[in-house]
Amino acid sequence: MVFTYGYAAFMNDFPTTLAYSRSVAHSLFSVFLLVGLLTLGRLDAYAQAYSLPTPPEVLQAYDSQTRSPSGKPGSGYFQNRSDYKIWVELEPESRKVTGRESVTYTNNSPHTLDKLVVRLYQDIYKKGFFGDYSIDENDRTNGVEISLLAINGDTLS
Repeated sequence: MVFTYGYAAFMNDFPTTLAYSRSVAHSLFSVFLLVGLLTLGRLDAYAQAYSLPTPPEVLQAYDSQTRSPSGKPGSGYFQNRSDYKIWVELEPESRKVTGRESVTYTNNSPHTLDKLVVRLYQDIYKKGFFGDYSIDENDRTNGVEISLLAINGDTLS
């Protein structure tokens, strides 16, 4: 009987009870929001006081001015560029690929380049090449043959 009465009293007073509950919830939310904002301010100060260690490579990038502490490129940052033009001819009967390539390399660094690296990945098919590749003997070739190499129009031997 008491349970029924309490339930009936709640139902009869529902709008007032709901308004009261919203008011209490709003007040609690405001308090938690205020405490949260104050805590965030303290956490920021704490985080600045105790920063994570900076790796030596990053410190070196700061010293060379290639990166700034914000992570953006620094005044010493540069990017080199390569532009490729490739002409290729395929001879299916002889399984031969003949090609010509022009590479324009732009050195934007303050340093002089003292070497040129050419990677001949297709030489995995060269007879006598031993690697971790399973290649049928019928697919073996003489490898990549460079017939002419020139830099700025000067032919290299």
